[in-house]
Amino acid sequence: FYSMTEIPGKGYVFAGNINHSAMLVHTAVDGTVRWTKRFFYSVGINFVRSVIFTSDNSLLTTGWLDMNSTYGQLFFSKFDLDGNVKWAKQFPVTGIYNGSFGSDLKEKNNTYYFTSYISNPIPSTVLGAISSTGDVQWSKQFYNTFHPFNYTPSTLDLTIDNGFVFSTEGGIPNGRLATVIIKTDSTGMVDCDNRDYALKLNPLTVNAVDDIKVSDFTLIERNFTAKLLDIKIKEIIQCRTIGDPDVGIESLIPDEQFNMYPNPTT
Repeated sequence: FYSMTEIPGKGYVFAGNINHSAMLVHTAVDGTVRWTKRFFYSVGINFVRSVIFTSDNSLLTTGWLDMNSTYGQLFFSKFDLDGNVKWAKQFPVTGIYNGSFGSDLKEKNNTYYFTSYISNPIPSTVLGAISSTGDVQWSKQFYNTFHPFNYTPSTLDLTIDNGFVFSTEGGIPNGRLATVIIKTDSTGMVDCDNRDYALKLNPLTVNAVDDIKVSDFTLIERNFTAKLLDIKIKEIIQCRTIGDPDVGIESLIPDEQFNMYPNPTT
């Protein structure tokens, strides 16, 4: 399981992966299984990364669809509370290495917000919004300062000032990777480190079957002592002027000085 959500008064829905399939399991409050759904079965790995209970009494999911055992595809699928599919859409693979997957979901005012990984044209984190019927309203791409190329999931939350905050993994100037926390405004903007992304979703057919076996198990409790570590936080978002975007050469800022020592000539 990667994610779970509560259906008020009716129990819980858990989401994840089983035997190459994406999976949903709905239980009552006491853990009694009410229904299970397995979908997107293939030789590749398919999974639901996030599931939420929506204001219209539905279940919205996102994750990784890999029908060809090659590159993942971002998908959204909406179910009723009995596990029946309402609609599904995908961001299709358009060429070699062009993979994608959905990371996290949130809802506000009947609009669904998401974070995802997109590899085309540059591996990036994408923050966006879709309607209750799966139509894209807007999407922003983040990759100037960081480069999340290793399928690190991004978590998302809505802030009280109508903005967004999410985390991902990114590159820093010396080439190493670090956890990145980003706060945006209500339109997904943050300084100059993002841009619009033309996310297009196509209709997707979902055939969900109820054949997952769920069993009880004995829980073994053990004491655990947490170790606290000091973590250094650095500001890494940098707005830069690129002189030649094809080769990535930056324009020199007039008041910067260039010194070379020892001087090899005069």
